[in-house]
Amino acid sequence: MFFRRRREEDEDDELLEQQEEERAETGEAEGEVEDKKKLLEGIKSLDEGEESEELIVDEDLASTLENLSMQEEVDKLKEEKEKLETEIEELKEKEEEIRKSIAEIARQLNRMIRIKRALEEKIKELKGELGS
Repeated sequence: MFFRRRREEDEDDELLEQQEEERAETGEAEGEVEDKKKLLEGIKSLDEGEESEELIVDEDLASTLENLSMQEEVDKLKEEKEKLETEIEELKEKEEEIRKSIAEIARQLNRMIRIKRALEEKIKELKGELGS
């Protein structure tokens, strides 16, 4: 349990560092990053059983974190959708190949049936000639 929480904290720290770098690149206010760090530290201290009077939950920051999480889910779902669409296209192509193969087999079978009937007719004719 402790190790899982520690791993989650490390992942949260990495996420914050990544966000801080992105914000620095885009020129967004560093104050937001600091607020998020404070919020995350406050959440960590609550998880560890420590009470923090300084913890002020900013609804916008909480909403932003939630939106980031939801956006990641949306991205994952879009990626999965694209994979499934690709797989469907491949299956449709295979289905078409199978249909063509079946049609060719049916043509060959019909040809063989016509040949068989012609041979049977010829055998009847020959038997008739031999019998007379």
